[in-house]
Amino acid sequence: MGLDGFTPGAGDLALGVETFTQITTPLNVLAGNLTCGETTWPGGRVVQRGGLNVGIVGVVGADEAAGTQGACAVSDPVAAAKAAAASLGDVDLLIALHTGGASLSAKLAEAVPGLDFVLDGKVGASFPEPRPLAGGQVFELGAGGQGKKLGVLSLELTEGATAWDGEAATGELERRITLAKKRVTEAEAALAGAADTKSKDRLAQRLQTLQKQVVELEAQLAALAPKTSGPTNRFSVELLELSAKVPDHPPTQALVAATLAQLNGVAAQPAAAQAPSRAFAGSEACRACHPAAFTQWSTTPHARAYASLEAVSRANDRDCASCHITGAFHPDGPQGPEGLSPTLQNVGCESCHGPGLQHSAAPADHPMRAEVAPEVCTSCHDGDRDGGRFDPAVYRPKVLHGGGG
Repeated sequence: MGLDGFTPGAGDLALGVETFTQITTPLNVLAGNLTCGETTWPGGRVVQRGGLNVGIVGVVGADEAAGTQGACAVSDPVAAAKAAAASLGDVDLLIALHTGGASLSAKLAEAVPGLDFVLDGKVGASFPEPRPLAGGQVFELGAGGQGKKLGVLSLELTEGATAWDGEAATGELERRITLAKKRVTEAEAALAGAADTKSKDRLAQRLQTLQKQVVELEAQLAALAPKTSGPTNRFSVELLELSAKVPDHPPTQALVAATLAQLNGVAAQPAAAQAPSRAFAGSEACRACHPAAFTQWSTTPHARAYASLEAVSRANDRDCASCHITGAFHPDGPQGPEGLSPTLQNVGCESCHGPGLQHSAAPADHPMRAEVAPEVCTSCHDGDRDGGRFDPAVYRPKVLHGGGG
């Protein structure tokens, strides 16, 4: 595919060191802080494009080696990125690739001299507009997970300029601020009309979240303003939705089809059943005491979430499965789709209300949360996985099932 730089994530390393090394040999892997046995990878390289020397450095996140059962180790990503950037010498443009999330982006922006852009490859990192860091001198970009979008960064360089003007990228940010302010107004009105304490507490929490979002978005917009009266470089960012409107590339689609067929073959083979969960009972255990809630849940897409993956041959895709099974984000929940107990398929009662094994055995001694915070929903409905369609005010009423009798 002509990649100038590729930094692996946890999903790549989960293939196993031997397989990962074999399939990435033709690629320009940049992972300056990753060591797997005696195998290491360079931390940076320089490519010539349009008469410019473009420096690319790459580091993996601190947790990326966790799934390799000790076969790989990860050193300090910030120190590795600084060393890699220094080894490249004088470059016209410096870009950092990493898989460590927003906190690592901020650290790299402050620590690596001359850095222009940070590409955050952590699953779920999707920014319709660039996120300014280091006082607007560095910008963080991300196209999100599951290969749904292609991020395009367009640059217009001016001779003698050292700063970036992101004015061309502010339109989407201004639109999001307007929408967030509208939601604040709606939340204020709803809170004023709330009749009971539970509703008031829930709406107050939502209002606080929305107000915080407005402040953060306005700070990002302010940071995009030019920091100098001299010449500036300009850039813009676009996320291209890889939907059915974009024709498939036949050779690539053939590879995808072959891979999915291989995954289906693996799924068809008997897999070692996961040990029974120490925390989750499954939705069927809730039915006897909460028949009305169970019946309402069974009419929602949550109850068919796992089947929707099976329909597109992605039930074995770890990137997808985590949001289509119960307990995936809990240490005592299922650790992957392989050998998954049927009781934990779908987005069940415990996905929202928490582990219920102890509650099912002794309800009075182990009460469960009735109210569900918006953050529980947005762990999956994060604006990227759901295509940006999720609005709590619209979708929450569709899954509410009352007092649980």
